[in-house]
Amino acid sequence: MQKFGIGQPVRRVEDVRFITGQGTFTSDINLPDQAMSFMLRSPHGHARIKSIDTSAAVAAPGVLAVITGADLVADDIGTMPCIAVVIENSDGTPIKQPPHPLIASDVVRFVGDGVAFVVAETVNQAKNASELIDIDWEELPAAGTLKGAMADGAPQIWDDAPGNLCFDWDMGDKDVVAAAFDAATHVTKVELIHNRVVPHTMETRAALGEFSEEEDRYILRTSTQGTSSVQMVVGDMILKVGADKVRVMTPDVGGGFGMKNFTYPEQALVCYAAKKIGRPVKWTGDRSEAFQSDAQGRDWITHAEMAFDENNRITGFRVKNDVSLGAYLSQFAPFIPSLASGRILGGVYKIPAIHYQCVGYFANAVPVDAYRGAGRPEAAYIVERTIEKAARELGLKSDEIRRINFIPTTDMPYEHPFGFVFDSGDYKRNLDDAMKNADWAGFEARRSESEARGKKRGIGMAYYVECTIGGSESEGEIRFLEDDHVEIYMGSMASGQGHETAWAQVVSEQLGVPFENIKLIQGDSDKIANGFGTAGSSSLYLSAGAFKETSDVVVDKGKLVASLMLESEKDDVDFNEGLFTVRGTNRTVGILEVAARARRVDELPVDPITQHGLDVPRIGLNAEPGRRIDGPTGRRGDLIRLDEPQPHGPIRRREQPQEAFAIAIFPPNDFLLPPVPLIDSNELIEHGLNIPRQIARPPRPMFRRYPIHMPTADNIADTILLSGVKNSNPPDWGVASRCVHGRRTPFAKRRLRLP
Repeated sequence: MQKFGIGQPVRRVEDVRFITGQGTFTSDINLPDQAMSFMLRSPHGHARIKSIDTSAAVAAPGVLAVITGADLVADDIGTMPCIAVVIENSDGTPIKQPPHPLIASDVVRFVGDGVAFVVAETVNQAKNASELIDIDWEELPAAGTLKGAMADGAPQIWDDAPGNLCFDWDMGDKDVVAAAFDAATHVTKVELIHNRVVPHTMETRAALGEFSEEEDRYILRTSTQGTSSVQMVVGDMILKVGADKVRVMTPDVGGGFGMKNFTYPEQALVCYAAKKIGRPVKWTGDRSEAFQSDAQGRDWITHAEMAFDENNRITGFRVKNDVSLGAYLSQFAPFIPSLASGRILGGVYKIPAIHYQCVGYFANAVPVDAYRGAGRPEAAYIVERTIEKAARELGLKSDEIRRINFIPTTDMPYEHPFGFVFDSGDYKRNLDDAMKNADWAGFEARRSESEARGKKRGIGMAYYVECTIGGSESEGEIRFLEDDHVEIYMGSMASGQGHETAWAQVVSEQLGVPFENIKLIQGDSDKIANGFGTAGSSSLYLSAGAFKETSDVVVDKGKLVASLMLESEKDDVDFNEGLFTVRGTNRTVGILEVAARARRVDELPVDPITQHGLDVPRIGLNAEPGRRIDGPTGRRGDLIRLDEPQPHGPIRRREQPQEAFAIAIFPPNDFLLPPVPLIDSNELIEHGLNIPRQIARPPRPMFRRYPIHMPTADNIADTILLSGVKNSNPPDWGVASRCVHGRRTPFAKRRLRLP
């Protein structure tokens, strides 16, 4: 195995610059003669703009422009699109898609809706000028909550959406499920609240736009989870100049959680304003704005029912979710609570009949979109809370009810009632491994020992199944430089996941190039032709798969050059751990030497173009973009790969809710080889459970100021253990912790809210 290749523990290379203050985030970038900007936002949840007078603001010191919704309409600037309208109503009619203007011109529909974009020499001048804008408001009745928007006689948010209904969608055979419930010997019912959450990334959103007269295009520097989508939306849909007329550059990103996957009004506005005033324009949101304008998550109310026969087998499952979409449809909003969540309802259990209804409502609130798992954690939460309650009602143990209802290995590949295919899974073995590792049988003795010390101890388990989503393809490019370093290009974008380390390990393993010689290039639409970005837990299988295919091209070209150098036939050359070897001999040559020779074609014995049709002279061993790998959600649509779930437990908690709690997690090791052990093992727990691992540093001073209690490494007594995970996702660890909190411990609550 290559040193620091796949599966080898290595410290994250990117952390050196981050902990020494050398990171470069969007707000760190300043251009000559740049102006600053500020978005004036609505203080009302619902109000009509009867008039707006910007004259005093325009005349204020330092002000360069005041942009209103009317200005954008006059210049034919587009609106914010919803690009994932992949569902329709159950009756076949289209869902409601109201326009989402960059700046409201007639009616504001949530607190934080933009009403004017002020550009000035300094941000304080822009803020001062915004206070001079005179707006005549007519306040309107508002429905700020999901229940308020659903209520009879609720305030109407959009004229063409009666009852604030955006869509009423379902999947599954409703009649078959109804028959299963009619024949059931037991029915378990639960109502669950998935409360609205704010992503609140460490780095707030920011954008710096300029217009290059020389290149006749816009250049946008902004914090994203991938440049391609922002380039398309800003260039094609909003500015209407074409994506090729917008270059998007993303430097270091301080957290995304799904929220930075989307395009926001400010990203287009800084470009629009930059061309308008002939100077670069910068906008940086503050933390208050983040709560008012960043796409939020969840806000669902779930009603779930599970039917059982006399043998305690599940015969039917039906779920109805009422979901808030906020005032407008964000880019992927309809997809998240419907298909993204619905397709894994049922989890790892053999349920012959499932029906899922999802009803979406507009509300006078910030738009909602993908957040940390994007519907899949919520689905796992629904399934596990329901089956846990059923276990209590049926008098079964937590593992017993699961063993009865697992999809058996003999049924693999197993077709889910919704048509998706599980390709593999041995869920009883996973459960056995987890319970053994957690010493489940010894729990009662540990509980007694804790109670003797005046402490409470609980235990529980939760199963999840992960259906990763994201783009259908990805591209990986590999370039050999003259100094023996290698640049690798990928359309994913790290926001804390450690891609610079992980992708270097993948390429080092494939090509035998020293790990320290490999540098990841990301976040520039000029350099990366295509890439979905980082979303839906898709980066590992898409990006690593793309680099594997690209590496195969490099090796194939390398065998040709090596055969010419070693005076052999290409088919007689083998490649292993960075060395090309003539089979059956001791004649070898390293890949970096081959790459150097490939750049000097005149030194090769024959012309590789005329003899082999291979374009070595122009690009050496480099493999250009175009090596792609279909993802599980690829266009064919014939297979959704569902990775194996993980049972978890136990959890131990102190009586005082304000104290830090220690937790131990024991998922089974179903990785053949963890690709990046230090990241997989430590960071997933740290981020998913929102507690630092034992070796972590306490939160930095900035986060210590937050009114949020967060346990730190210095007051957690117990080590967090991990034996391995498979394509795990931080939200799934959160699901585990939330489900465990709902177990039948002496202090467990029957109604919970998600963290």
